[in-house]
Amino acid sequence: MSEAAAGADVTNDACILEADDLLAEFGWQANLGASALEERLLQELTVLEKDTVRSIIDADSQIKSVLGELDNGAGHLDALDGWLRGYNYELTSMEKDIMEIQAQNELLKVEERNQTRLLEELEYLMYSITITEEELSTLREESLESSHGLYNIERAAGRLQRMLESNLDPKLKAMRATQEKMEKYTYYSGNFAARATEYLKVMFRFSIESVAADSSKGKGKLAPSPGIIVKPTGPAYVHKSLVKFRALVLWLKQMATDKHKELRNIYISTMGNLYNSQIQDLVGSVKPLMVRGKASTDDLDHLFTTHTNANKTAPLPLSQGGPRPRRASMVGGDSHGHRGSSATRPDEVFHLAMSCVIPLAISEQNFIDDMFSLHTSLPFYEFITRPDRETLDDLNVPRPREKDPHVAKELKDAMGLIFSVLGSEMPSLIDLGLRNDKTHAVGMIVSVEHHLKDCEVSNQEFVFVVLQNMQKQLAATFARFIDDQLRAIDDTKVTAKRRIGILPFFRVFPKFVQKVDEQLGNSQTEARKLVGQGYEKIVTLMFNRLLAIGREADTSLNLTEDKDAMKEQLNAHILTIENMHYFYSALHGTDIAILGRYVEKAKASYDESMTAYIKTIVRRPLGRLIEFFEGIENLLKTGDATEVGYHLSYNRTALKKVLQQTPAEEVRRSIKLLNRRIEKHFPDYAPLRVLVWKGVYLELARDVDRYNHLIRLCYPNDNVALDFTEQDLQSWCESAARS
Repeated sequence: MSEAAAGADVTNDACILEADDLLAEFGWQANLGASALEERLLQELTVLEKDTVRSIIDADSQIKSVLGELDNGAGHLDALDGWLRGYNYELTSMEKDIMEIQAQNELLKVEERNQTRLLEELEYLMYSITITEEELSTLREESLESSHGLYNIERAAGRLQRMLESNLDPKLKAMRATQEKMEKYTYYSGNFAARATEYLKVMFRFSIESVAADSSKGKGKLAPSPGIIVKPTGPAYVHKSLVKFRALVLWLKQMATDKHKELRNIYISTMGNLYNSQIQDLVGSVKPLMVRGKASTDDLDHLFTTHTNANKTAPLPLSQGGPRPRRASMVGGDSHGHRGSSATRPDEVFHLAMSCVIPLAISEQNFIDDMFSLHTSLPFYEFITRPDRETLDDLNVPRPREKDPHVAKELKDAMGLIFSVLGSEMPSLIDLGLRNDKTHAVGMIVSVEHHLKDCEVSNQEFVFVVLQNMQKQLAATFARFIDDQLRAIDDTKVTAKRRIGILPFFRVFPKFVQKVDEQLGNSQTEARKLVGQGYEKIVTLMFNRLLAIGREADTSLNLTEDKDAMKEQLNAHILTIENMHYFYSALHGTDIAILGRYVEKAKASYDESMTAYIKTIVRRPLGRLIEFFEGIENLLKTGDATEVGYHLSYNRTALKKVLQQTPAEEVRRSIKLLNRRIEKHFPDYAPLRVLVWKGVYLELARDVDRYNHLIRLCYPNDNVALDFTEQDLQSWCESAARS
């Protein structure tokens, strides 16, 4: 049997026992009848009903009592509800007050913060308009001599500037205390400006005048030796000694403009005296180099004005160069030493002087710009925090062009006052250097243009104007010089009535080019253009003069074919050959572009005159042959070769007669005489004679070859020929050349 079945049996047994107990209470006996049991049960039920009724009746009085209590409780609850409603109303009304109080509290907090911030701002403003007595004492009493004292003064002056330039609220400015402070500090600012200005005046004068005194002392002890160039050195010392006051000068510019202007005028005036003295010393030391003795004729043999009379000079061969222009760079002088070479040209001396003066002027303008802070817009109290406040940019380098016209005018005016000496000393130095030889104007122009190029797009307006004036002066001088040379060429007497060899202006021109071009060097500036124009004018006139002689001779010969006219024309050919050969030989290797076309023109004119000359002189040994065969050539132009023999003047008999009149021996003697004649025409230079003789031989050889050809063409069956061969002609020419 399972545990579940056992449990069910136990439960059933318990129920049976409880029913038995209940029946036992009602007097249940097994022997009672059912009616008795029913009666008994009804009795019990009646009793229970009675008890129930009684309980209900008893309960009514209690219910009333409970109901009364409930009514009391409800009344209390209603009272409580009224109280709660009252409390709720009170609380609702108090919430608005609380919110208002909270809002007021927040406003109080904001106001408190604003008050705190305002207090801090007021404290800052009070600090900004307050300078300590110690700082004021520094401005009054601190030494400006020492670096430490200068440092302290700069800081105190910066505080004073910051205080006076504070951007205060109008209400704060209106406060009497603020106004009193500002008046007090303005007073201290004025006193310090006066103190600083007086001190800086003294220091400016002392620094500049001590340099001038040292220079005077040096001159008093020992005058410079001849050839020693006295270079200005003092300004660099002045700049170095004054740069430490640059910050104070800026303070004066921003806080006391009148004092700043006064100080600048003092500097300009005193520095101008120093520059006047030192530049005069420089010019005085270079003047002896400009005029080392009186120029001799040999020194000036490159000038056309030196050679007014024609005289013979050996011409140069076409195959070898003459005195070609050599290139030379501009001598810049010794940048360290001070001695000038005894052979230094005036233009080189001028360049040395310019190399001293122009960098000096550039440096001075840049120093004025920096020292007097013409461009600085930075407040003083910020400027003094810069580590480079006592250093200057490279003063020797021109700076970009000035955009502010007011600053540009200030700089130009200041430089005009400081370097007023340049307006008189440099032009006089130019005149002195060009007194004997104005070709040196070219080298001077090159030097001026070198510095002009550096200053062309810079702020160095004063220096640029000075250089421009020098350039104009030199260009005008050179133009007048070229005009003088042209007049000298035009005044030279030339004629074809006698042989005069190389014309003076042809002989001078290569030397002139060499002298001028060595000063130009590799310059491709306006100086090159100016010189090129001068070359062109001179060469054009030279060629016109020479070619005019040839044209005059041709005209004379056309008018009268007499012996003198023929001689004059031959002399014109000789003159052209000699001079054009000389010109070409001397200049054909030059790289001067403007002369290139004239060199080619000279070569063409030389070739033309050489051809005409040779054709003229070869008529003497072969004159009859030349005339006879020229006649045949004229017939061939209009007729056939077979018809030539039918002309009486050119038949076989006439040909034989001409050939008999020109025997080989006579031709040989004529060639020998022709060589002597050429030697007489070109007596001074053998190489040119060689060229002429070579041309003569080639012309004779061409003529002989042409004559043989005409004989074969026009007289094919007559068995006639020249009495000599081309080999004979070559042998005779070579023999004549050797003799």
